[in-house]
Amino acid sequence: MSQKDKEFKEKKKPTLSELLIEAGEAARKPMTVAHNRLIEEKSPYLLHHAFQPIDWYPWGEEAFETARRENKPIFLSIGYSTCHWCHVMAKESFEDHMIAQELNRNFISIKVDMEERPGVDRIYMKIAQVMIGQGGWPLNLFLTPDGKPFYAATYIPKRTSGGRAGLMTILPQLAEMWENEKEKIGDSADKLYKFMGDNLFVNKEGTEYDDELFKIAFQEYEESFDKEFGGFGEAPKFPAPQNMVFLMAYDHYYPGNGETMVNKTLESMYKGGVYDHIGGGFFRYSTDRQWMVPHFEKTLYDNALLIYTYSHAYHRYKNPLFLEIAKSTADYLLRELQNKDGGFYSGQDADVDGVEGGFYLLHPNEIDNLLNEDSNIFKERYGVTEEGQYNGGSIPHIANESGSLTPDNQMKELLEKVYEYRKARHFLFVDDKVLTGWNGLAMSAMAKLYQVSGEEKYLLAAQKTHRFILRHLKTENGRLAVRYRNKHVLEGGTLEDYAYYAWGLFTMYHVTFKAEYLVEFRKITDMAIEHFFDRENGGFFLTSSDGEQLLFRAKETADGALPSGNSVLSWLLYKLATLTNILEYHELAEIQAKFLATEVKQFPMSHGFALRALMTNYYPSKELLCATRDFEDLQELKDFMMRRAHPSMTVLVKTEANAETLAKVAPYVEAYPIFSRGAKHFYYLCEQRRCHDGVSDIADVERLYALGK
Repeated sequence: MSQKDKEFKEKKKPTLSELLIEAGEAARKPMTVAHNRLIEEKSPYLLHHAFQPIDWYPWGEEAFETARRENKPIFLSIGYSTCHWCHVMAKESFEDHMIAQELNRNFISIKVDMEERPGVDRIYMKIAQVMIGQGGWPLNLFLTPDGKPFYAATYIPKRTSGGRAGLMTILPQLAEMWENEKEKIGDSADKLYKFMGDNLFVNKEGTEYDDELFKIAFQEYEESFDKEFGGFGEAPKFPAPQNMVFLMAYDHYYPGNGETMVNKTLESMYKGGVYDHIGGGFFRYSTDRQWMVPHFEKTLYDNALLIYTYSHAYHRYKNPLFLEIAKSTADYLLRELQNKDGGFYSGQDADVDGVEGGFYLLHPNEIDNLLNEDSNIFKERYGVTEEGQYNGGSIPHIANESGSLTPDNQMKELLEKVYEYRKARHFLFVDDKVLTGWNGLAMSAMAKLYQVSGEEKYLLAAQKTHRFILRHLKTENGRLAVRYRNKHVLEGGTLEDYAYYAWGLFTMYHVTFKAEYLVEFRKITDMAIEHFFDRENGGFFLTSSDGEQLLFRAKETADGALPSGNSVLSWLLYKLATLTNILEYHELAEIQAKFLATEVKQFPMSHGFALRALMTNYYPSKELLCATRDFEDLQELKDFMMRRAHPSMTVLVKTEANAETLAKVAPYVEAYPIFSRGAKHFYYLCEQRRCHDGVSDIADVERLYALGK
């Protein structure tokens, strides 16, 4: 037994109540007071597994060193706290003493929260997809002691059934194979490792591209579009807001192309059960084509991206429904996921007492007892019936479309009553860790919503989140951390932390014009370039150059549930280049665009945000500089920006107070005087690297703007 193991065994055991409080899961009853190494962790997901009889290790060198010393294979299980099938497998298998005995005897078991360690998850997920042709969570792999996979699966049932091997069968078989065919397993794992390195994690040469790439991608979207229900393909259907963002940009350059797909999808998602009509916010995805039956977990990142997307759609198409959906979703986040200090929690669970969606399902008798004479109008509007839509319960959705799709004042009162009733009826677990990247997305969403709604509460929420990140998620050397929970910080920010936080800062600057956001936007982007960018081949790595070394140092360009960090930073690099007019950023943006183009050409529809970024880089930009004597009165500029949702427009505002700061970030602004011809505001519009004469009337800016596309 190692010294560390001895210290662990001798450590004073906390009480059961202390464990429950720390885990934040008072409604979940552990099977036993005994605990394993995960009790030292801060992730609610890992803490939930701390009470199991399996001798779990957290991800780290201790587990791998033990596997090498004891010459045992590794069982790696990856999931997250709001994952329904992760809960099922935990209950069925990980709380079972026979399975625990088998794992403890023959394997070293590692449990990973994919939200805390996205780099680990992405690498092993991609390998699993090659091995078994699919991915998802829970993700379970068996590895050699040096971390190379030789067996992969997603959810594994406890016992073999329906032709699907169960864990009770797999574990002894793999243990026997390891005992008798270790060399053969090692050779197979080595070959897979080499194949992945040679094919999927290789640095590919960048390529040129033109607008034909966008047209081909758009055609693929058209062919996949569900004309009846919106979205793309058959079930399951994911919101995929990055696709909407690309289509809106495409519709700008090719008017009339994309608007139908965007509007149909965004409206259909709202009308279906994938939107929570009672409490606001969107569920993870729809299990059916009609957007009716969702997978009931709610995540911060989905809702933040959808707030941004609905706000952007309102900005472009002026459909008031989209603004109401964005506001309702934002209000849900502020009410249920933002803590008092401004940080947003990661998500809410899908399960109640082991029943997926149990928190959200309604029955007619409940509504009758609650709403009395108003029950029928509510049930008719939201489809609450005896037969229901899922497991004998009803999923509220827009069943009666007469009148406005948004609720009137009477219906809002009824919704509030049902919301309070539902909240009191069950406890819903919240994963209360605060992730840097996802909070960056929330910042951007709230700031964008402030821009299109004019409501100060959304800007105040974004500013509060920004202060939380500065206080709790930046280390002493200015680098970003991954996670904050219970006064504990997990350092080693990933590419997505830098990309999404930079996105938040860019949006904050673009709606407030406060120079401090632009300064920090440039600093964070510079850090991402320094620690993640491959200057030789292009592309950003998932992990930093001085961070933990994983099986591969990988790059990822395809979108998953979130837009890839490479795509977001490609877009932001070009934005930074046009804001600062610094040649190096233009050069890096060009390298990055060519790197992305190589991947996008192979699978256009898997790269929605990359397409958006490439369009920004390809088509002429518009840069507007406002030199003003009155920073507090920029309404005419803000109104102009609301009228003009140009995909490639950036705006700088120069005042006497910020002139010195702004010149450090964008040196060229020194040449533009503030007191020009006595005007309160003076505007300089540039496009295609040429500038028009300055004007003092916003109507002249409109005229000059209309000359270009």
